[in-house]
Amino acid sequence: MGIFDTVLDVASLGLHVANAAHISQLQQANDVGAALALQGAQRAAMQQQARNILFAMRAAADDAAILLQTDPRLAAGKLRLMQFAVAGAGLTPALFDSLPDKEYAKAFHRSLEYNIKVALSRMSPADTQAFANLSQSLVDADDADFYLKHVDRVQAYIEAKKIDVPGKTVKKGLGPVQIILIIFGLMWGAIIFSLEGVRHIGLMIILGAIALFALGLYLDKKRAPIRAAREVIKKFDEELGAQVFEEFSQREAKLMQRGYYDKSGVESLRDSANGFSSAYLHEPPALGQRP
Repeated sequence: MGIFDTVLDVASLGLHVANAAHISQLQQANDVGAALALQGAQRAAMQQQARNILFAMRAAADDAAILLQTDPRLAAGKLRLMQFAVAGAGLTPALFDSLPDKEYAKAFHRSLEYNIKVALSRMSPADTQAFANLSQSLVDADDADFYLKHVDRVQAYIEAKKIDVPGKTVKKGLGPVQIILIIFGLMWGAIIFSLEGVRHIGLMIILGAIALFALGLYLDKKRAPIRAAREVIKKFDEELGAQVFEEFSQREAKLMQRGYYDKSGVESLRDSANGFSSAYLHEPPALGQRP
């Protein structure tokens, strides 16, 4: 397994970690017992996956450590990539319940740090600077990926919030009651209009039904953007939530401080960062995607 393949597995684990922290469907249905059982089952499956990945990462780290003698620059880069991926996925000792797993995870983290320090001690100033650039490239690519993954939905959420401001209400348009009134108004208006001497009353009822119909259409049209905005807000809150919004805001602020204000600029940063990382690690660049 290549180093980038291992990192993809760790990123996949990160999704499982995030999902395990949000067992909400059964809880919302007030089935607490079933929710706890599901949470326990998912946690056990997540820990097993984490355990397997940890073993694979340890083997990859051992392979990278062999390069300490012949190519400390490359060894440091591969070890730093693993360190970054493991941290991003939340693969820490606290993830595990059993003491042996906790100790194994601690030892793995310590070995990564130690071998990186050894590699740095054997590198030239130029290679040390390149390693620092690699570390920054990993951070840049991660920030860019997160931004690009969520920017469209966050922007839609912000625009929806502008439309559906707190306390804003709009009267309902054509509901069942209004439709029944319009139909009866037209029917009885037509009947009364056919009678001599009261045609003017029938005409007024017909015009009133038509006016009610027009008013309902107007109110429905006025409510449509608000209904759409509320649907956007609801989906965002259910699927992403405040945590993603807050993290997006923080990462966006970091990118803007560095001069990246829109998607095209962030895409350029991501591709540049991935290109540098790929070149450093002797891998072919993969523009448009994370390694």
